[in-house]
Amino acid sequence: LVGTVPEKLTAFDSLKLYLSDNKLKALREAFCSKTSWMGGELATNKCDAIMCPPGTYNEYGRQANDETPCEPCPFTYTAEFYGSIECIPSNTGDYSEREILRLFFEATGGNQWSDKSNWLKDGVSVCQWNGITCAYEEGGAGDTVTRIQLPSNKLRGTVPPAIYQLPNLKTVDVSNNDVGFEFRGIEMARVLDALYLDRTRVSSLDGIGKASRLTTLHVQNNDFKGAPIPSELYDLGNLESLYLSDSNFGGTLSANIKKLDDLQEFYCHGNSLTGTLPPELGTL
Repeated sequence: LVGTVPEKLTAFDSLKLYLSDNKLKALREAFCSKTSWMGGELATNKCDAIMCPPGTYNEYGRQANDETPCEPCPFTYTAEFYGSIECIPSNTGDYSEREILRLFFEATGGNQWSDKSNWLKDGVSVCQWNGITCAYEEGGAGDTVTRIQLPSNKLRGTVPPAIYQLPNLKTVDVSNNDVGFEFRGIEMARVLDALYLDRTRVSSLDGIGKASRLTTLHVQNNDFKGAPIPSELYDLGNLESLYLSDSNFGGTLSANIKKLDDLQEFYCHGNSLTGTLPPELGTL
């Protein structure tokens, strides 16, 4: 559905109107006063009870109760329409590497970092910014960013998906920082092979299966709230080093671990796994 929800619906005094996950760009203000709509939810949650406004989202596309508010999209993500059930990466395709790193700095509270040496300084190459490593790209644009390494540097907020558009990014290390991390859009990071996310605020690995070049993934000391190890993790056929310890994983260890036939290191202690170790471990 596109366009605007017709105002004539205000003729109904008691209505349940489910319109999430469409392409609607307007919602009549007159609806917000219909306190008997949505089973009375409009009385407390206003128009959010019908659809989350642009720039926000949740799994229902609306505030279904007090425990499901419409959440703002992460930095550099967007939700264009009313009733969004997910956010998508903003278009940063025309940004330079310097501009992408500026977005990263702003999204992770750069002014409060322990060490922000040279960041955003005029006339100073990004290759001289603390935590940034570059390499020379033959036939390309010269020096290009290959690593972001800022462990234990008092980062906060959410690492923006804009970093996936750094064309030669191979390593990201933001371990031991109070940051969230989104994997949506990670397929744009075509040469990314190492992620170090220990002791962060990572609580979901949704989307990790698209990081097909990863050889190293460290997500220890996080809280995955008893969820099983996600099945898409076993699609990362190039993994050599997988660290999942002390992260509140539950369920059983899947026989699909046999798909990780390049695996050399696997740490998973301090979790709540149950059942029996699959014999497929012996095929690795």
